[in-house]
Amino acid sequence: MKKLLILPLVLALSNCAVLEAYNTRPFDSSEYQLITTIRDSAEVSKNDCGSPVQSKINASAVADQTRLYSVYENGLPNDTDSARAAVALDSIAQELNTRYRTAKSVSKFYCEAKFTSIANAAKLIQHVQGTRPR
Repeated sequence: MKKLLILPLVLALSNCAVLEAYNTRPFDSSEYQLITTIRDSAEVSKNDCGSPVQSKINASAVADQTRLYSVYENGLPNDTDSARAAVALDSIAQELNTRYRTAKSVSKFYCEAKFTSIANAAKLIQHVQGTRPR
C-alpha cells in the first residue's frame, strides 16, 4: 500500500522538475550585452583609479549601467535569482558613485577594490546567463 502512495508523489515531483526546466528563461542577448558592458566598463575603469576626475566619471557611468541592468532584470518574469543578483550588483556600483559624489577624496585602493568587485560580480552573472538554453 505504501508503494502505491509513493508512486504518485514521485511522479508529481518529477513532473514539477520538468515544468521548472521549461519555466527557465532562455538566453537573452540584450541582457547578456548589458552585463558584458558593465563588466568591461568596470575592468577598464579600474585602470583609471589614479585619476580622481576620471574615476568619478567612470563611477557615475557604471552606476548608470547597473541601474539600467537592474531595472531590466526586475521587469523580466520567472527569474527572481537574477533580479536579486542585479540589485546586489547595482548596490555596489551605487555605493561607489555615492562615495565619489559625497567624499572629498576617494583612495585609489577603494576605487580599485570597488571596480574589481563590480567586475567579478558581473563576470559571475555573465557566466550564469551564458549557460542558459538558446
